[in-house]
Amino acid sequence: MIKFFESILVSVVIFFFLIVTLVVSNKVFAGGGFINSEVISAFFGAFFAFLFIKFGDAMSKLYERRAKHYNALVKLEFDLNKVIFVTNINSLIFNDYKNTFKNAREINKIVYNPLQLQLFKFNDSLMMELFGANIINKVLNYNFDIESINIELETLNSYYKQLIETSMSNLSVDTYLVNISVIEKKVDILDQELKNINRQAEDLLILSRVLMNHKPFFMRFMFWTMNKCKKISKDDLKKERDFLNKQKLEFSKTSKEKRWDLIDKILNK
Repeated sequence: MIKFFESILVSVVIFFFLIVTLVVSNKVFAGGGFINSEVISAFFGAFFAFLFIKFGDAMSKLYERRAKHYNALVKLEFDLNKVIFVTNINSLIFNDYKNTFKNAREINKIVYNPLQLQLFKFNDSLMMELFGANIINKVLNYNFDIESINIELETLNSYYKQLIETSMSNLSVDTYLVNISVIEKKVDILDQELKNINRQAEDLLILSRVLMNHKPFFMRFMFWTMNKCKKISKDDLKKERDFLNKQKLEFSKTSKEKRWDLIDKILNK
């Protein structure tokens, strides 16, 4: 938009000098008579046609930018839902690890847990498509947190795998029991970090949903929608958070019902 207004200003200045040049030329070479009206009409027609083309081009680019922003919000919501899902999966794996380690201590044997912690996948290219410093900065910081915890999860996976291989080859129960204490402490730390990741994902999800309510309209609504995106009330965020909590409860209830149905089918075979 800045370039658009700069081009308009340059055009006006050029047009002004052209008119001045015509007036001076007319007085010098035509004895000071009036400028031919057809000449003036031609200049004004060309000038306003140029302005109309530039304005239309600017509005088209603005609409495309707004549409790209909306599409990026849709992709962001999809990625955030995946993050929340992976967070819940990893929390379940953490609990399973703790039960495995507790069992290993009780029977004083090496107990292997085949589950691996899942890494997060997040599309950082979305930041180039979003509009507005607020949402972009939040997504940027969140992406850094995702990358950081992915490194920690991958390290823990490798550490546990190496521990199993070493303990199995040496048949050293003591080595296994000592090192699972280290893993348990790391699991407790990562569990808190996962809760933070999940909380950030929910906040971003709520923000993106509120922004998505302002869908792009025709060109005459462009400036209104761009300004509207920046004005987000606390009531909007609270309403969306309540809706998200309701979805979480319904999902939890449905998951439990499906799990018990599956158990009944297995037991009744």
